[in-house]
Amino acid sequence: MEFTEIELEGKKYRLAFDLGAMARAEALANKAGADLSVLRGVDIGSLKLEAMIIFFACSLQAAQPELSYEDAGALAKRQKMKSLGAICEGTLSAWVKSMGTEDAEKNGATGTGTSSPSAESSTGSTCGALPDTTPS
Repeated sequence: MEFTEIELEGKKYRLAFDLGAMARAEALANKAGADLSVLRGVDIGSLKLEAMIIFFACSLQAAQPELSYEDAGALAKRQKMKSLGAICEGTLSAWVKSMGTEDAEKNGATGTGTSSPSAESSTGSTCGALPDTTPS
């Protein structure tokens, strides 16, 4: 399993998605009102913020099993807007890595077969419709 590393609150966290993390993220996001199916494909870059926090929290479980899902969600919710990019881009990167290199290249950054831009080629925020808060 490949990991993506991000830093929040001065601590490094490793993110990854195995099938269990994918299934849990799908179930929790749907319980929160999303209409997602990992088997149909998930455009993780267009998730609403609540669903992104769910996917982020689930992605932490493989490398930080001592960090409960609730604590991981609280970690995300404590962050300021400046850390949102790290959370979104880290979660997106972990999702793409879970699809495998061949699938990631074939399907773009979302791993869904859509033509969404990859994390590497995006500017500003990669989280769906979130505004680019970079000063001009």
